[in-house]
Amino acid sequence: MRGLAIRLARAINRGLTRRGPVWKERYHAHALTRPREVRNALLYVLMNHRKHGASPIAPSC
Repeated sequence: MRGLAIRLARAINRGLTRRGPVWKERYHAHALTRPREVRNALLYVLMNHRKHGASPIAPSC
């Protein structure tokens, strides 16, 4: 996906004869200010393997 994004950005810049970033931000940042938000974020990250069917422990190499 990263390679595709780079190729698209270069093509857009070439087509518009411009330079610089095409997309301002790559992700949406949100500061976790409440304990419930932190809990939910941790659960999301730690339990994501269940939703996607991947191994909960990634191989080291």
